[in-house]
Amino acid sequence: ACRFFFFFLVNGGWLQRSGRLPNVAVLKISWRWLLLGIAGLAGNFLLFSKALIYLTPAAAQVLGQLSPFILLFASVIFLKESLGWHQWLGVALLALGIALFVNREWGAFSRAQWLGIVLSIGGSVVWVAYALAQKALQKVLSAQQVLVVFYGGAMLLTLPFADSALFAGMSGYHWGCLAFCCANTPIAYGAFAEALACWEVNKVSATLTLVPLFTIAFTEIAFALWPAQFAAPQLNWIAYLGAGLVVFAALSLVLGKAWLGKRQAQEA
Repeated sequence: ACRFFFFFLVNGGWLQRSGRLPNVAVLKISWRWLLLGIAGLAGNFLLFSKALIYLTPAAAQVLGQLSPFILLFASVIFLKESLGWHQWLGVALLALGIALFVNREWGAFSRAQWLGIVLSIGGSVVWVAYALAQKALQKVLSAQQVLVVFYGGAMLLTLPFADSALFAGMSGYHWGCLAFCCANTPIAYGAFAEALACWEVNKVSATLTLVPLFTIAFTEIAFALWPAQFAAPQLNWIAYLGAGLVVFAALSLVLGKAWLGKRQAQEA
């Protein structure tokens, strides 16, 4: 709820000052997409948080990578976006790369409770609903207008689950983490929304699979700076091979269609 409130406050204030708050008439017409997006956004945050109670972070990250794949196929089914043969090959390489990247974590699934697995998969599914609603609404609203409505609605949905008593037991480190999460929300989701406005959904979903690589880099940096707070990443050569394959596959999905079109034009 804190992250939703911070984003709504910052983005809403900026839109109000620039005179670009969403038109109420447009919101009424698009109310189905709005409800789907709000429910998907709030549901993803809640389900993923609950899943971490039953799953290790590594196992949750593996299941979280289902989101871009589900979004990729949902864009074909619901938004009628097309995938070329090179993109289907990229999907296969992405799946293989992610499997190799997390090769040391597959055993966690056998130890994790099924409830955590179900919650994590559910979080991935509802996130896709949010992403599709975001893309559909950007036909009538700007990316930031859609987000301010989504986050305002998600804030209202999650407030009943908030426990203000937890603030009393937070240390300075915890407050710093909360501040980072709040600041990260408008940057990350704002960038995601703008990417959807510029790119096809299947290309955005492919790019999201690069998240594990950034996770490795920032984990290494965090461990080097604060070894008492963060654990060193335990990766073998198979994981690094998988990481490289993920990068190659994601690039083929994003750039393959443009590269093939340019080549065909040159041959013609």
